[in-house]
Amino acid sequence: MAGYIPVGTASAGREQEQAVDDMLTEKFFQTYGHVDCLSAMEVAALLHADAESRKGDRGVIADNVIYQSTKNYVDEFSLLSQPEERMAEIQDIKETLRGMVFYHPDDPEVELRLSNPEISLLINLIPEEYDEVKVFVPSLLKRKFSQQNIEEIVRVLVRKVDALTQ
Repeated sequence: MAGYIPVGTASAGREQEQAVDDMLTEKFFQTYGHVDCLSAMEVAALLHADAESRKGDRGVIADNVIYQSTKNYVDEFSLLSQPEERMAEIQDIKETLRGMVFYHPDDPEVELRLSNPEISLLINLIPEEYDEVKVFVPSLLKRKFSQQNIEEIVRVLVRKVDALTQ
């Protein structure tokens, strides 16, 4: 029988978890800026494909509470009913956003590009206005993306998502 672990000791010695505000720190960008982050649509596609591959094979995964909760969550917030059939289009949205280049207002030689966490946030939230981006992805302002840059990102994102959901 497992022994009782006092609150706080299970995580003793581990690095503190990252909060949303930590996305504004340079350390966050150095650590996670190049890590590919999945959007809810991508997670839904992966879980749908996994469920398809396991049809008729009622196993441990299908009964797993965390698996089912995650699947239910991404199904609820995914814009697509069959996301596994649209992975190429989902990836195209990410690649388009990843390929957008802007320039720092104080130094026109410094390129500004969206980080992978910012791309996933944008795809998950699909903001339609500059003010929404300011609130939901404040790292863009901290990194000196201009209002014009952000409005261009929003236009491209909304156009791509509209085409995907038609």
